[in-house]
Amino acid sequence: MAIPLQQHIVYGPVRSRRLGRSLGVNVLPMGLKVCNMNCAYCQYGWTGGSRTPAGRAKPWPTPASVNSAVTARLRRAARDGELLDRLTVAGHGSVLSLVEK
Repeated sequence: MAIPLQQHIVYGPVRSRRLGRSLGVNVLPMGLKVCNMNCAYCQYGWTGGSRTPAGRAKPWPTPASVNSAVTARLRRAARDGELLDRLTVAGHGSVLSLVEK
């Protein structure tokens, strides 16, 4: 069963054996899966076009809004003494790890 699409730019941290405590960064429109692959193991299910009814997806996040959301979340983590192993760009599917331990 597929999980719902992310509704925020930054989410987590997500625990992973491979990535540790990873803070997710979604750079795709909220409520829309845009992917050119149909990986059998994708947590968001099959692509098959849009995962949301036409006209319901929000616009793509701007670089400034992504920067603002990530900066705010990292500041909160620092303030609270929360340890994060990685930042991961995970746009409703594929993952790219940005920070190595």
